[in-house]
Amino acid sequence: MKKSNPDKTNEHTEKKTLDKKTRNTILIIIGIVFIVAATISAIFIINHIKAIRLEREMRERPIKIAFYNVDSKAQEAIKNVLRNEWEAASPEFEYEFVTLDSSKSASDQIYDDSAINMIFSDSSTAEAIKNFAVKPVETIYSVMPIAVRGISQTSAPLLIDDFEALYNIKALRANSASPTATMDEMISFARNAAGNRRFTFGCAGKDDKTLGMFVSSCIESLYSDVALEKLKKAIQNAEKSDDASSIFDNVLESAGNEDFKNTLDMLCEWKKTGLLHSEWYSMTQQEIEYLMETEILSVVFMPLSVHRTVSYRTIEKYTEYFFPAGRIEGANSDRSLIFSVLSGTVLKNRFDEKSSVCMEMLQKLVTSTNQSTIANATGLAPTHSTAESPDRQATNARLWAAASDRPAPGLQDLFTKPEAKTAFFSDMRDYLKMH
Repeated sequence: MKKSNPDKTNEHTEKKTLDKKTRNTILIIIGIVFIVAATISAIFIINHIKAIRLEREMRERPIKIAFYNVDSKAQEAIKNVLRNEWEAASPEFEYEFVTLDSSKSASDQIYDDSAINMIFSDSSTAEAIKNFAVKPVETIYSVMPIAVRGISQTSAPLLIDDFEALYNIKALRANSASPTATMDEMISFARNAAGNRRFTFGCAGKDDKTLGMFVSSCIESLYSDVALEKLKKAIQNAEKSDDASSIFDNVLESAGNEDFKNTLDMLCEWKKTGLLHSEWYSMTQQEIEYLMETEILSVVFMPLSVHRTVSYRTIEKYTEYFFPAGRIEGANSDRSLIFSVLSGTVLKNRFDEKSSVCMEMLQKLVTSTNQSTIANATGLAPTHSTAESPDRQATNARLWAAASDRPAPGLQDLFTKPEAKTAFFSDMRDYLKMH
């Protein structure tokens, strides 16, 4: 009988054990790979489902229609028109209105909230957010005077708020005068009408908008809109600094911007010589209205939007006129209307159909009928060339805008940073007080 070899038996047993371990290891590895693959697939599927759900939720999320630096009366007028137009068009998207924080940058708030697809704002804000904007279709501008069309290439002007010189009608009659085309004639009339009174010009300088439009009107009157462009550039450069507290000094001392300082110095001289009240830069509209009511003032300067807030009993004593020219040379050259315009801007969205709906609504806002509606509700001038205006004042504002070389924004509308504007106007009032 043949004897078995123990070494070979052990070797065979070890080999079988090793093969079994190898198979088990391979099976474990395969199992792990399968589990990992299954897990990754599950995660991918879950994330894909989540992405689809998120995409659907984002698409179904209501379009946000925002207002930034728009007064309540204008907001309500636009909301009412949009509600009617939205219902008539019956788009698949819902909408909601939001009011953005005016103490914060509009750009930052738009960046943080992708649901904002349309915004109504002043022209400066519309300019600041142009990189977010969808360029309006040409038909939006076709209904507007040429000068008004040039206000913006990325937003649609909807309402014009101009700056007026209001003349006391009784004083005009008493002096056999009429609203004047030149600043010298206006000053002469005001001095004669004032008699022994201490001051004769009125302006509610405590309000940033009124003060800004007054200063801008004087700059344009004296030096043309070229000086306003230099001022705008100086403000843009100064806003690049993180230190808002020094913005006024930086603008005042900016090379090539001497016309701004010269204008402020002229207003200080008007204060010293009694044309303006010694504290006109801090007077409220209520104080100005009292002086208008008592007919102490011969000429009052204010925006059309403020004009609308004055009682009829008081405002009927005054007649409005285009801000007079102060240029010694070229007084008959083209003039630019100082304005504050309410603009509508459609913002880019990952869902093109949402932007399309908003553009359709913006087009509805510039139709003759809707322009008349929002103009009548606000008392401001429509931008549509033939839309019915609320009255003579609004008609004049539109005609002045159309006849001007080009409308030019007031000083208050040249800022993109709210904190910079606040610091600037505070320091400018200090300058007008101390000089």
